[in-house]
Amino acid sequence: MKNRYRWSIKGLAARGQTWETKGSTECIPGEFGGMLMVILGESFHQLTFGMAVYGKPGLGCNGPYRIQSVHIEMES
Repeated sequence: MKNRYRWSIKGLAARGQTWETKGSTECIPGEFGGMLMVILGESFHQLTFGMAVYGKPGLGCNGPYRIQSVHIEMES
């Protein structure tokens, strides 16, 4: 049985630009480490393809990227 999780990651990029990525994924109990790698990969994809939410639109969001918080919550 798989559990479904919502996630969001917030951080900073070059020049103080803020960003946030969000999504959801499924995970087999006991495979949390693998799920975390999937989440980080999806977050990086959103950042590099302009699909993240940016705090200052139009400023650009160039790396290096710094993660400030990761929130993962199981959906009911």
